[in-house]
Amino acid sequence: GAVALQWTPGNANGSPITEYEVRWNGGQKVCGAVTTCQVTGLKNSTTYLFTVRAKNAVGWSADSNQVEGKPDRAPEAPANVEVKGGYRSASVSWSTGNYEAHALIPTRSGSSARAAGRSSSRESRRRQRISRSPTM
Repeated sequence: GAVALQWTPGNANGSPITEYEVRWNGGQKVCGAVTTCQVTGLKNSTTYLFTVRAKNAVGWSADSNQVEGKPDRAPEAPANVEVKGGYRSASVSWSTGNYEAHALIPTRSGSSARAAGRSSSRESRRRQRISRSPTM
């Protein structure tokens, strides 16, 4: 599993930030000088606690506030699968289940940043038409 983190940089205090480090229960990752980082190799459906810290010429900052994040879980199986046949064609339709994974990282200024995406689909119908060309 994976969690995509994004944050708002704190005050660099006169010396540019050269890198950020994400830490969690079980690991750490240096993410460069950008304010996004994808943490991979996590166990799906397991809750992790993440913090971020910044480094400049003077040294490392204190850790940010902790945030909980949970990597994606496997999606639900499609439901209501239907096949309708026609002359040299078939139409297949199905419903998708609900899915979500999200977390927010509170920043020192009191605002928050997105720590993972959220997606939800509610009984949307998918259709695929399968056609077969006539043989000669």
